[in-house]
Amino acid sequence: MPSIALIGIELLTTVYIGFAATTPIVTGTANPLVARYSASCPSGSSMRVRFKRPADTVYLLTPTQTCNNNTLTFLIAGMRASTQYSIQNMITSSTGTITAGPTLTFTTGAPSEKFVTEQVVVKPGAQTDAQAGIVLQDFVPPASAPPTAPPIFPTAT
Repeated sequence: MPSIALIGIELLTTVYIGFAATTPIVTGTANPLVARYSASCPSGSSMRVRFKRPADTVYLLTPTQTCNNNTLTFLIAGMRASTQYSIQNMITSSTGTITAGPTLTFTTGAPSEKFVTEQVVVKPGAQTDAQAGIVLQDFVPPASAPPTAPPIFPTAT
């Protein structure tokens, strides 16, 4: 059996602790593009969830979360509408051994709202001369204001 390289993209997820699930489960949420994945993991280990479409070769990965001898629940987002995904947890023990959980499938739904996409094209002209220099401006606080973050762009004085 060929080995699979575990590479992917880190995604933001919300993790809930304490939801009881001895066997991993994946369910839908009120948002048809978000899945809820729950699995138990032993104390001292960490867990992350990976997911992909069947035709993809690269997994998308959640951030790793620490287990405290309970169940972690991940909200999995970043999926396409009306698409099937394979979802699986990866538990890393305190010794570094990685154990893959069972592969579950989840099919996203279709959003209730139609997303509007627009493309803006600006053609070079008198008002959009591509050869003209660009002036970057930054907010200069009054001298009496307390110092804050450094300016984004250097300013001349």
